[in-house]
Amino acid sequence: MSCPHCGSKAPARARFCPHCGKDLRGAAVQPAWAAALQRFVRGDYSGAEQELKALLAAGGAAGARARAWLGHSLFFRGRESEAGTAYRAALDGDPSLWEAAYQLGALAFAAGRHAEALDYFTRAAALAPALDGGPLATQFLRGPDSAQAQAHLYRGLCLRELGRPTDAEQALARSIALDPPNPLPYGVLGGLLMATGRFAEAAERYEAALKSVHDEQGLRSLSNDLGVAHFQAGDFDKAAEAFKRVLKEKPDDANALHNLGMLYLKRGLGDEMQQDLREFLKADRADQLLLGLTRSLVEGARGAPYQVDTGIVGQSRVVQDTLHLVSRAARTDANVLVLGENGTGKELVARAIHRLGPRSKGPFVAVNCAALPETLLESELFGYEKGAFTGAASAKPGRFELATGGTLFLDEIGDLQPSLQVKLLRVVQEKAFERLGGTRTLRPDFRLIAATHQDLRKAVVEGRFREDLFYRLFVLPIQLAPLRERTEDIPQLAEHFLRQFSARGGRRFQSLTPRALERLRAHPWPGNVRELENCIERAVAMHDGEVLDAGDLLFDSLSAAQEAGAAAAAQAAPGPWSPVEAAERVALREALRRQGRVEQAARSLGLSRATLYRKMAKYGLQNLTSEN
Repeated sequence: MSCPHCGSKAPARARFCPHCGKDLRGAAVQPAWAAALQRFVRGDYSGAEQELKALLAAGGAAGARARAWLGHSLFFRGRESEAGTAYRAALDGDPSLWEAAYQLGALAFAAGRHAEALDYFTRAAALAPALDGGPLATQFLRGPDSAQAQAHLYRGLCLRELGRPTDAEQALARSIALDPPNPLPYGVLGGLLMATGRFAEAAERYEAALKSVHDEQGLRSLSNDLGVAHFQAGDFDKAAEAFKRVLKEKPDDANALHNLGMLYLKRGLGDEMQQDLREFLKADRADQLLLGLTRSLVEGARGAPYQVDTGIVGQSRVVQDTLHLVSRAARTDANVLVLGENGTGKELVARAIHRLGPRSKGPFVAVNCAALPETLLESELFGYEKGAFTGAASAKPGRFELATGGTLFLDEIGDLQPSLQVKLLRVVQEKAFERLGGTRTLRPDFRLIAATHQDLRKAVVEGRFREDLFYRLFVLPIQLAPLRERTEDIPQLAEHFLRQFSARGGRRFQSLTPRALERLRAHPWPGNVRELENCIERAVAMHDGEVLDAGDLLFDSLSAAQEAGAAAAAQAAPGPWSPVEAAERVALREALRRQGRVEQAARSLGLSRATLYRKMAKYGLQNLTSEN
């Protein structure tokens, strides 16, 4: 049958329209509201705003509701700041508007304003949702109770962030009572209980959840959580039973495989572990997993330096932390968001996760979202059918399809245009899309890793990046440190690049002198590891001999200009130094002028040469020695 409100097809026995969320048994809606809703269903938000103009002028409850709908349109277009203004105006006009209070809570929560979000969600929880025929109805197809449950769920999340675990538990329990099939509040509540050492109580909650939740992915996640709770409570048999339950449904579930293997290794049941793992996996996969699990047990969660070949060079604490995060991310199929400045190695981390994970034999497909114009990027991602546009002489699969069985890496995701963010959201949520010009829905199976150098939280607040897409991507975040924060890795990185470029060019460079290494440590490296790589490659190409000295190192022209500008500024003005820093700068300047060379000045000050070089760069004193 057809929906009388939006005209879309609906199942014969459905109560609510799957497209507009309207009660199919209700009477016809007013033409202006119906026209606006049809625009929403089609994704024509600008058209919806045009339809709302007459309703906005009506005033009263109708005008307030129209303002809330205007907020939805702005929200769906990624303009969260303007949406918040519209929602507040709607709530001022009609304090009983549930959807305005709920959305204001969601905006505040996304921006990290948890106290403000709690106020709005508490207000929403006390109101009666009236969503029939509204743009938000499709989010709550199980009816008003599911909408109220979501408000209580977010209340629980806010209370948890505000350090009120007891109140959070009560809010989450209320959410579960209102909407038992939703797996999310069970997971959050169980995590709260486990954080306070109540593992047996958490296991009881997870057991109850398995009887109420019907979503397949939700059931697997809850079973894994149940196994961990039993393990922490000391009931190893029940823990193994929970993990095996997951593996019977999905033999390659990385979480369950790892948890079961660690459980058996902890108990010393090597033979039983091998037998069970081979029940779910092929022999080669089982042997590979056993080797990895044994190494994990020996090293511990934060034990010996990570030794697996990931291509990531460094022994500093921050690098070892990153490698452990990479290892853990590789065991799961969850979305990963790699954050860091340009040149820190975001794609290298993505490739390491792919290579260490269960999809390593599949393709690794990389797309730079900032390198292609919007129209071309859309066709590259989604593909197109023959005749989809002028020049489409034949069908072409997109990167989503090409990544099937492997990993899709979306670099510079923060530069994605809002119109493409909306389309990507559906792919991330449902793993479903249609080619350009096509009608057949495709469901590729790939693992998604995204990366950006931008601050996505700030972009969400400013309305440049969709809040819902941010939370879909921000499942396993990995923050990469800039090179200036791990200078102890510079000698190892420099030697690595020296060997690499020497072998490639058939040269005989063997090492760098101590003076060269000190100069490398003192450089600020605005271009990070990529700039260091370029510096070593340039030195190998331009100089003869077997050893690189400080004079053989030439830094990037942009980097040199930045340093010169900083030095000039430091000479021209006192700089924003504290009294202690100002006194230190004077002492350094006098020692450098008196001694003439860095080595003698460092000795007179009781500093190492590397430390003095860093302080010289900080205070703009590089031109005060005879070595320059």
